[in-house]
Formats: sequence, C-alpha cells, structure tokens
Amino acid sequence: MTGRDDLGRFALGNTLASRGGWARAAALTPERRRQIARAGWLALVAKRFDGNTSEAARYIGKVGAWASDAPYRDSFPRFAHPGPMPGGDLTF
Repeated sequence: MTGRDDLGRFALGNTLASRGGWARAAALTPERRRQIARAGWLALVAKRFDGNTSEAARYIGKVGAWASDAPYRDSFPRFAHPGPMPGGDLTF
C-alpha cells in the first residue's frame, strides 16, 4: 500500500502525509506560524468581507455559536446559521 490515490495524491488519513505535515509545522518558528495564519486570515477578510475585519469576526463567531449548538439542535435550538459566507463564488 502506497498511501496514495489513483492520481498519486496522499490518501485521506495517510500517516506519512500526517507526519510530514507535523514535521513541516515543527520546522517553523511560532512567529512564522503566526505570520502564516495572519496572512490567511487577512486574505479571507479581503476576499469575502471587503477588508472589514469586524464583520468577518462577527460572522465567524456566529458560525461558531451555531456549530456549538449542534448537539441540541433537534430539541432546543438557540442559534441560527448566519447563511453563506459573503463574497462566495459558489453557485448552485
């Protein structure tokens, strides 16, 4: 077993890929990991929320509240899903 799919990509749950990811992360300094995370957050805010970080944080908070409500959704739902992320490029 190679741990790869028919296209040569690492298969889901592949331990070699997982170890590689952990090794790459361990090679980075905590400061560099923070820089990468910050760049990702700013790119999301720029693309989906027109640079409005407070709107982005509010939306992410609402999604988090909705997700934490999942075990109780059938009996006592408290939080509604805020809807699709603004600026989405998905069409149905």
